[in-house]
Amino acid sequence: MSRSVKLGVAALRMALDEAGSLNSIAPSSRGMMVGTTPLGGDAKDLLPALDVATDEQGNLDMDRFAREGRQLIHPLWLVKGLSNNVLGLGSAFHDFRGVNANYCSGDDSGARAVIEGYLAVAEGRADLVVCGGTDSMIAVPDGMMTSEPGEGAAFFVFRSVSDGDSEHLSAVRYGAGGRGVEAEKCLGAMGAAGRPVALARTLLRGESAVLGVEGPMALHFA
Repeated sequence: MSRSVKLGVAALRMALDEAGSLNSIAPSSRGMMVGTTPLGGDAKDLLPALDVATDEQGNLDMDRFAREGRQLIHPLWLVKGLSNNVLGLGSAFHDFRGVNANYCSGDDSGARAVIEGYLAVAEGRADLVVCGGTDSMIAVPDGMMTSEPGEGAAFFVFRSVSDGDSEHLSAVRYGAGGRGVEAEKCLGAMGAAGRPVALARTLLRGESAVLGVEGPMALHFA
């Protein structure tokens, strides 16, 4: 697994461990929403192939890359970093068979996963949804990042409640507009994980927050 996938799988498991037993919820009623960036495998895994196909002047010979370099690349280089690995591995390990989605729409991806996860429970499409974002930008080659790279993951669990417990739903409301939380600068750029991580840190401090994405979609945490 790539670093992003490892972070996501670990954070997802921690969120579900804190949520308690899932035995009372049928697998078909368990949902999962994940936001991440399709970074592929570690760029360093390509270096042996690039080295053998690059001349002394620094020019890359694509014919030589295909002829001599290709076999130097690990066969799972791309597979281990696929953007839906967290969704696939997490749902298989925890037996989630209900609604699911994988979002790869840039920095909004993690926030969109959280909002869609909440809506899936609020609309009755699932009894429980784990949702969030994960990314590791520290392996991105120099020159491709406009800010200091970082990494992280954060997942949340939404669970349906009975009418008698409806007051618990008042803590999370669906609304329009609002200013979405942003990743804290000290953590670096975390791609799809930025807003979920910032939201988790804000809530742990006991503060209210608004998690929004492009368009009229937002969740208000109070």
